[in-house]
Amino acid sequence: MTMDGDVYEVPSNPSLLNIISIEIPHLPDSALGPNARLHYATRYRKLRDSRDEMIAVIRSEGYSQDPLWEAAKLSITFWAADKRIRDLDNLIGCCKGWIDALVGEILVDDNARRLELKVSYKIGDREKTIFQIEEALR
Repeated sequence: MTMDGDVYEVPSNPSLLNIISIEIPHLPDSALGPNARLHYATRYRKLRDSRDEMIAVIRSEGYSQDPLWEAAKLSITFWAADKRIRDLDNLIGCCKGWIDALVGEILVDDNARRLELKVSYKIGDREKTIFQIEEALR
């Protein structure tokens, strides 16, 4: 649970299925987007906070800090509660802290040969961002 009272949902022991599913109960902070004009120190703090948020979720579920897989498929689904049109590439850019934390806690590194990325955007009853990481066979 975060300081804001948000609850994170992660299925119990998903590593048995070679799939990890993590739900963050909000969309990424737009201040982390590539078009945001922030002081570098403010941007760094926000990036660090988003990375720490994801690390807290991963560790709260007992995932080891040691890399689990050498290659993975990462699927990110953004769920919006309104019908406002959002720019998908900016949403991806806003997720840098989250993705870096996932890669640092689950994978060896995030070079293009080891990480396959799939992104989708949907309308639902509440805002959330769902990450699904599946082991990829190389």
